[in-house]
Amino acid sequence: MNNILFHPGVLLPIGKGFTFVGRAAFETSGRYGFTPVLNKVVKKNHLGNLFVAVPAPFRFGNNSPATFALAFQFGIGF
Repeated sequence: MNNILFHPGVLLPIGKGFTFVGRAAFETSGRYGFTPVLNKVVKKNHLGNLFVAVPAPFRFGNNSPATFALAFQFGIGF
């Protein structure tokens, strides 16, 4: 393993099934940054919630150029 990410954050419900997740990012490689995430529950049932999330990580430091990415996640929350 080359890198470990410590990624604490807060969850803020913003209504209509949406949640904003604000996360700080600290990597053992020396990079740091933040990752805002927009999360939406698309189906609720007794086994769990199906959700879609869009994280957008920003990273800086370690004498490297700043980076930005955009991703889509699908999952089940229990």
